[in-house]
Amino acid sequence: MAKEVPSKKHKIGLFDSATDESLSTLKAVDITEDCPGVKKGEVLLLFTKAQRGRIAQINDGSKIHFFVEELDKEMKAAPRDDTFGSTAKRLGLNKTQLRSIIEQHAPAA
Repeated sequence: MAKEVPSKKHKIGLFDSATDESLSTLKAVDITEDCPGVKKGEVLLLFTKAQRGRIAQINDGSKIHFFVEELDKEMKAAPRDDTFGSTAKRLGLNKTQLRSIIEQHAPAA
């Protein structure tokens, strides 16, 4: 079961090029127990807001981020360009499950 963790402990390390500002973590959620493909370590879901929209960063040793408002586009990506799908698979999830976890924990727009 996912649980919120202190966001101040986890730096998102992203920069908003539209505003020239460094972004801070607004919310951090440990989703390790929701990821059956992860056998070692933890999986954190970090959230921030940029001018373009809300960002969800998945940190499982590597870091990758997606815009929450653009998940529809990620669901339709061609297999060779499907970073969202390959991330979900690495976590032991399908794309629908990963999208659901992100949307469930994302802060309000």
